[in-house]
Amino acid sequence: MKLLNTAWCRENRAKPLVFLGAVLFASGVAHLGVYCIDGGAWEGDISWRKPILFGISAGLTSISMGWVWGSLSTWKYDRFLSWTAALALLLEVGLIDLQQWRGVASHFNRSTALDSAIYNVMGLLILWVTGVIIALTVRSFTTPLSQPTPMVIAIQYGLLYLTISCGLGILININGDLRMQHGMPPAQYGDAGVPKF
Repeated sequence: MKLLNTAWCRENRAKPLVFLGAVLFASGVAHLGVYCIDGGAWEGDISWRKPILFGISAGLTSISMGWVWGSLSTWKYDRFLSWTAALALLLEVGLIDLQQWRGVASHFNRSTALDSAIYNVMGLLILWVTGVIIALTVRSFTTPLSQPTPMVIAIQYGLLYLTISCGLGILININGDLRMQHGMPPAQYGDAGVPKF
């Protein structure tokens, strides 16, 4: 029986992403427990869905980024980028959780100065993480990876897909903000509604 190789978890560049990714994942699972006890709607601007899905997905993304970093050759900015990406994901999801616990919407919420500031900070944090993901994607295509060829292809195209999805998320947020500026509801993207998990 072949055991799972976990040496990449102990790689210095991966550690912050793995550790904080596990914290985020656990937060998502904990909020699932809160949802099971508290109930409430799954859909809507204010629901436990957001802390659950953002916690789990950001946690898995963070851990996956750590794994990719462990496959790349070392670069002098790696530790800075991995730490800041991990902290940015933690803070962004923390702000989403905070808004849910406050009983207010986390996205497209400009009802008070505080809510607007939180939404703006969330946007800046995710822009930073997107930039780090783009850098990882470029490096996966331009530097050798310490993985077998099929895994290299999976890493490259997985990162490419993640980059595209980050770009789509940014476009959806820009569209929602523009709609709000014109007095329309932000939760509309074309005739098909809001793309979401």
